[in-house]
Amino acid sequence: MNGRNRLLGLVGLIAAAGCGKGASPSSSGSAAPNGSATVTVTVPNDGGGGGTHVVTQNDAAVDGATESAAPATVTSTTRVAIRRGQTLELHAVEAKGLAKTASTTLPGDRSRLVAWPRSGSLVVGGNLGTMVGKQARPVLGTITEAGSYTALKPTGVGDVLEVITTSSGEVWLERCQKWGEDNPEEEGCSKLQFVRIAPTSGTGKKRPTQGTPAAVIADAATMKLAVRQIGDDRFVVDCTAGGKTTTLFEQDQVYEAPTWRWLAADPPVAFVRFMPAGSGEGGESADPGSYGLLRACMVKQDAQVRLGPEGLWAERSGSADTGKFDVWRSGQKLATIEADELVFEGGWLPSAQR
Repeated sequence: MNGRNRLLGLVGLIAAAGCGKGASPSSSGSAAPNGSATVTVTVPNDGGGGGTHVVTQNDAAVDGATESAAPATVTSTTRVAIRRGQTLELHAVEAKGLAKTASTTLPGDRSRLVAWPRSGSLVVGGNLGTMVGKQARPVLGTITEAGSYTALKPTGVGDVLEVITTSSGEVWLERCQKWGEDNPEEEGCSKLQFVRIAPTSGTGKKRPTQGTPAAVIADAATMKLAVRQIGDDRFVVDCTAGGKTTTLFEQDQVYEAPTWRWLAADPPVAFVRFMPAGSGEGGESADPGSYGLLRACMVKQDAQVRLGPEGLWAERSGSADTGKFDVWRSGQKLATIEADELVFEGGWLPSAQR
């Protein structure tokens, strides 16, 4: 894995995340007339709702497939934090929009929104993005609605690669204590340490499990997605809607079977995770995972998306410099809000988009 790319992803850190790092998918099936394979693929969960995805040519892999497909409740207790420069605002998510409940000023060197566990305090910080091997010392703390700031003192040393928020409300840092000696940017990290920063401090040798909001859309009736294997370790996705099938991703460009979770059913919108094929010393390498937003059988691969509970999600509108987010509950647009950063309480942001 390209260590430099993982760290560059932290420069724009918004919220706690941790994409799946499971094993390669297993598959079985028979050869198709065109030389590709029709397969059943079991792939690791990418954080969308538990379990594994089982995909066949005619059956979509849906995160949270055992969950209710009913619309998300509009009786919400969820809040969303936004940052404009040094100003922090908290908004309550209401049935038809957002209502600001608090505003305060962030400390100058801790102006990034790092994590907001459902049962914990908003974590803010700075000095999290760095160059490989510089052993940066992150500055972190929690902040209340009234602006009361409490410093956190992470133990251990090493560059911060990921921020992980568990379902129980713990916040962890994945730190690299030692990089590959010959070419660290290509060889990646050779020694990891996991450091808990909230609600109490501690360390661990195993990677904590990232908690993610439960999916509320089980399927989209008017659109079907199916993974198709090309060769030994390359995959495409066939998207069928309106009687027409479109192949997503170019052949030989994606390894490991892509996974997705539905954000809206009508019109269908899905959040897709895929692993771009790459090359480097020591074999193939890639970013921790790339993400895109699927609409009308087209994937916007540079979409900036934040996931929240109760069917909530947000997408940066326009370019990365516009400072605006569209906030949605499933297929209902609630608001467009100016913000440099946005994180839902109890939300999740893929590490590749930090």
